[in-house]
Amino acid sequence: MDNFINNKLLPLDPISGKVVPIRNVEKEIKARYANRPLDDATKAFQVAFEERRKVKASSTIDGYGAFYDESYKNSFVYGSNLASAIVFPARSGINAELNLACTNRTAKGCEVLIRYKGGNNPPELSVYDWGKTRPDFVLNLPYEDLADYIFPIVVDPSGMSLPCIFFGSATEYVDSVTWRNIVTLSNQSTSTWDVIYQAEYPSTVAEQKDDYLGSWAAIIEPLQNSYSGLGFLGFSSIVLQTSSSIGTWTGWNSLLDSESVFLTGPPNKILPYFFVPNSQFIFRSPLLF
Repeated sequence: MDNFINNKLLPLDPISGKVVPIRNVEKEIKARYANRPLDDATKAFQVAFEERRKVKASSTIDGYGAFYDESYKNSFVYGSNLASAIVFPARSGINAELNLACTNRTAKGCEVLIRYKGGNNPPELSVYDWGKTRPDFVLNLPYEDLADYIFPIVVDPSGMSLPCIFFGSATEYVDSVTWRNIVTLSNQSTSTWDVIYQAEYPSTVAEQKDDYLGSWAAIIEPLQNSYSGLGFLGFSSIVLQTSSSIGTWTGWNSLLDSESVFLTGPPNKILPYFFVPNSQFIFRSPLLF
């Protein structure tokens, strides 16, 4: 399976741009977290998360950022692979609860999200697998265990850098009835792309296409009515690969052009700070709304 991953993901280091090795750390992660109990707050969050996704299934998700254009959303045939840096500070701000959520267009791919829990609670990186028979959270990684994956990225012309975590989320055709989800993180300590999760499951090409599931590219999902003192959050260097024929992939292409996505702006909860149309957008809320 490692050879398959190496052949498909075009593992370029997000800082140097050079090809780097793939390292599989699934077993290590499973051993560390397999028996980790969920606290009551996390259980409640997961229940609320699934309810929000169900409620929005008839329309669209409540979020600020980038959504796939309807025609572009389902234009892949045999796979889609999203990669992005997510701004990932240890605290989001003053008692702020929100998610930063990403999907790769496919209906059964993995949703990667950063969960900010408010107060002095550190955030978590979570993976929700829509390809499971019963979709579920498959990883919840605490901030303190992600030091090797967090590194500064310059996010505006003034040279300001912010701590980011760079992920990849691929959904790939295996055969006529099987697909595979793969989630990776860029490890700057080892100069590798680390596979943190992968799973195969039954699916067809048609089942991977849905107007709602996988429609949000990179968004901030508010979980409260207003924000005050919210620090810098957002996304940078968003790119996508597409597979239009079996075994053939494009190189990394800038995702957010006018034909690929549309941007929704935050009218009264969170302020845009810096945009590079349309590969980068950073938010904050210095004032109370």
